[in-house]
Amino acid sequence: MHPKSNDSKAIVEYKHFIKKKMKRIIDLITGRAIYPVSTDELKALLGDSHSTLRLTSEPGVAVEEFMRRAFSNALSIEHVAQSTWQCIIYISPKWQKLSEDAINELETYIDRWCMDSEKRVSWGVYEDTSLHSPEILIIANKAADTKAVMVNVS
Repeated sequence: MHPKSNDSKAIVEYKHFIKKKMKRIIDLITGRAIYPVSTDELKALLGDSHSTLRLTSEPGVAVEEFMRRAFSNALSIEHVAQSTWQCIIYISPKWQKLSEDAINELETYIDRWCMDSEKRVSWGVYEDTSLHSPEILIIANKAADTKAVMVNVS
């Protein structure tokens, strides 16, 4: 038997890499798995049809205060305020249930964002032990007259 050439090893490794990436994307799209996704990966997945807003808390700030400021900032950004669909993800460095006050902040934001129009929202709470402070990720569809952008706010 002849040993595999470096080229064939590289091809096998590349196919394995692509297969893992495709499985990850399929699992994410079908909702069968949760993976941390970088801003670059989100941009590649969503293209120009959606915007993302990632907000990071300062260390030691109460969850409710962070959410109040984060959601206020979100509503001041045109493409977020004018979107008709949002996915809001609260990401915690350690698993903890949201307090009633924190859920009230989320509900207040949704009420202010929706106002009198029909809009859709999905939300969830996730843990990412690699974080040092909580984050909120808002994925919003692109409103007709706005430009989709990726924004990171600390």
